[in-house]
Amino acid sequence: MEHRVADPSEEEALAREILATLPERSRRVLWLRYEVGRKPAEVQDVLARS
Repeated sequence: MEHRVADPSEEEALAREILATLPERSRRVLWLRYEVGRKPAEVQDVLARS
């Protein structure tokens, strides 16, 4: 799902809206993935290995 929103705060609001419809556990996992997705690639590599 490649949905790009021009404004990052708009994208975050959309993400929060989607998260609000999910169970708590799924919400945490998806939010973590979202946060990791915003970090530089080298940080993702470190996180992937841990």
